[in-house]
Amino acid sequence: MLLTIHDQHLNKVAFIDNNKQKTLNYYGDTSTFEFTVFKRTVQSDTSSKQAYKSLNDKAFVSFKYKRKTYVFNVMKITEDEQTIKCYCENLNLELLNEYVNPYKASEALTFKQYCDNMGLLNFSILSIGINEIADRKLTLEWTGQDTKLARLLSLANKFNAEIEFDTQLNPNSTLKSFTVNAYHENDEDHQGVGRVRTDIRLEYKKNLKSIKRTVDKTSIFNAVWPVGKDGEGNTVTIGGMTDPIKEINAKGILEFYQEGDMLFAPISRQMYPSAFAPENSDDQWIRKDMTVESDNQSVIRAAGLKALKNAAYPAVSYEIDGFLDVEIGDTVQIYDSGFSPALNIRARVSEQTISFTNPQSNKTTFAN
Repeated sequence: MLLTIHDQHLNKVAFIDNNKQKTLNYYGDTSTFEFTVFKRTVQSDTSSKQAYKSLNDKAFVSFKYKRKTYVFNVMKITEDEQTIKCYCENLNLELLNEYVNPYKASEALTFKQYCDNMGLLNFSILSIGINEIADRKLTLEWTGQDTKLARLLSLANKFNAEIEFDTQLNPNSTLKSFTVNAYHENDEDHQGVGRVRTDIRLEYKKNLKSIKRTVDKTSIFNAVWPVGKDGEGNTVTIGGMTDPIKEINAKGILEFYQEGDMLFAPISRQMYPSAFAPENSDDQWIRKDMTVESDNQSVIRAAGLKALKNAAYPAVSYEIDGFLDVEIGDTVQIYDSGFSPALNIRARVSEQTISFTNPQSNKTTFAN
């Protein structure tokens, strides 16, 4: 793996390559891209310029992996007499460190209009590429300060979207483009980030040594009271709406419904009641109160229902040791007869730990 070191203007200044003895070598890299180099003299060094000195707090590091280019900002350096350890993040400092102020829209706006109005893209050389939510408009509000990255992620979440960043470099390693792609979030009709990998089927004892499944119900709730605030600070609830929610699942059973100011998940309540002996308790609901940054009842209810659906059942994740040729967001089929009943699921990649220098530590995590 060849790493290119850039200065603060993205000019190439040095290389790191474990396959070549005449460049700096690295070890101990992780998925957040931490790596360590030995401070040593290499052939390209001169009396006034040594390659390892290019790794400083102004530097960037880039490399190509699976046909994609990644540019990392060196955020923290730890060094001693022999080594330099770099902790890097793959976004620019404006997105990571610069803050934007509270914002309230006076009318329904598109994703791009919010980005423009809040200055999320214009000074960070960032533009919108793919935009599957271009036609959607919402009236939104943020009451506090956020970093540009946090605001961009919050905006995508409110639009029920998933985003990914794409960096392209010119042949001389200067910046060609830096784009954010916005996809409709993953559901029955949309993939979101990544793709459905019909070419991959993981099966226990064939191409899969072991799966570790984690079922976590620590964050479950099955009733939610979502509220917002109007311009004068008054509480806005979802009571009185003319189209109360009532959702039936594939088996014809009521799964989510609205009653007055509240949203409920009755199947979840039956499976995970709040009391030890639910037959002796009048209140079997696990309730959560949440505040939505909007005064629009439809927006408040949609946010509440999304939170309820995400928390009504346990979070399930599957961790697989070893390397898989997949990317974040990809969906694959997994079959494992080592469980009872056997696992036969479609799962989506939620996290990857990839080491170029220690592949034995690679892990892929799938989530529901």
